[in-house]
Amino acid sequence: MINLSKKKTKKSKFALELYERSKRGDIAGFQTTMEGYWSDKKQYPLHRIYKVIDKYWEKENQEYDLSGALILFRDGIFASLDILSFSLALDLPTEDILTILCKEKSFKDGRREVRNHCAKIVNTMIEKGDIDFLTESGLKRDGFGYLTPKLKDKRIEKFKDAFPVEKDGEYSLSKLLRSKYGKLLLRDLEVTRVKVKASDPIAKEILEKYEHMLVELELDVETLPDIQETQQLTLDGEPVSDDDSDE
Repeated sequence: MINLSKKKTKKSKFALELYERSKRGDIAGFQTTMEGYWSDKKQYPLHRIYKVIDKYWEKENQEYDLSGALILFRDGIFASLDILSFSLALDLPTEDILTILCKEKSFKDGRREVRNHCAKIVNTMIEKGDIDFLTESGLKRDGFGYLTPKLKDKRIEKFKDAFPVEKDGEYSLSKLLRSKYGKLLLRDLEVTRVKVKASDPIAKEILEKYEHMLVELELDVETLPDIQETQQLTLDGEPVSDDDSDE
């Protein structure tokens, strides 16, 4: 006789477990759940998790917003691999990360391959100047401190290229606003405009501060703070510690 009171196993049970652990900020638990893939691929279908989500999530978990869930999945996966600082910076689908991870014989081997792959991409990004979402503290925390000198050099290069040039009696500050150090400069002077007239006293202040800041940068980069748009937080909202040593 069939027991009708017995609940059917949800196809998205594994995905839901990952979602709940990521939502709680339980990265250790999230990683342990991921590692189940190497012992039982049927129960822990990490290699096809996004196919499962696409097919079953909205049918079985209507109470959870899909787009929000996907963000939590990505953050949890990146955090478990100690590459959380790359979650926003990399234009790389999470599925590609999982493909690399799941091809290896163990979580440890997969983690190493993913980190090496991402490090190469970030190195190329820095060379191209695509550094808006990279921070020195994030790189150091995730064990990529060796990339920070290159990142700072690129920031100085972008700051040099942002030198305000007078045209038609005014200075455009748009390039400064696209530079991390330029944003810091304008913030300190409380300048929010995109253009200032050459006759405006603030124009002189901007140029003087620019020259002073550039000298400081070129003499000793380490004396300047790590420029960030906002303080980085853990998944449960706690401030991130930057005490981790480089790999």
